[in-house]
Amino acid sequence: NEALSKILDIIEMEQERDCISNAELFDQLLITFSTQMKTYLVPSSPENDYVGVHLGQYYEDNDFDLLLKTFKNNQVLDAFYVLKILQDAKEKLFKMPNIRECVIDEDKAMSTSEKGVIIVGDLHGNYNDLVHILEKYGTPGTKYKYVFNGDFVDRGIKQIEVLIILLYAFI
Repeated sequence: NEALSKILDIIEMEQERDCISNAELFDQLLITFSTQMKTYLVPSSPENDYVGVHLGQYYEDNDFDLLLKTFKNNQVLDAFYVLKILQDAKEKLFKMPNIRECVIDEDKAMSTSEKGVIIVGDLHGNYNDLVHILEKYGTPGTKYKYVFNGDFVDRGIKQIEVLIILLYAFI
């Protein structure tokens, strides 16, 4: 809880400050996370006694559903997977500009299974709302593209789970 509070403080402080880049923000999140754990742990594999979900080496659609079920059942994801998701998201964010243009091609959407864009605002760390949206509209990228507007995790019981799901969908 203390680490989560510090992470949320950093997010709030940085967002209010100078419009920090996403890559810089995740850099600070990783530093804060590791500092709170007292040592910078980079496990090379899940703990031997870990009995939760094991994600594949590469991100697969089935893994996304397993991750959703894991968090829905109040299970904990091994630190190995959490750090891998954070690191992979950080690397991808470093390569992206802060602003991206989104063009919706209606002709293409009509000729493919792609239906359009779902814009989601202010989840506030509410995992059940996120699951409801995903159950209603499907996994990101299958039928719809998703745009999640701010306030992902500023309160709520499952803030970390919401963040991990959003990052996993992103990468």
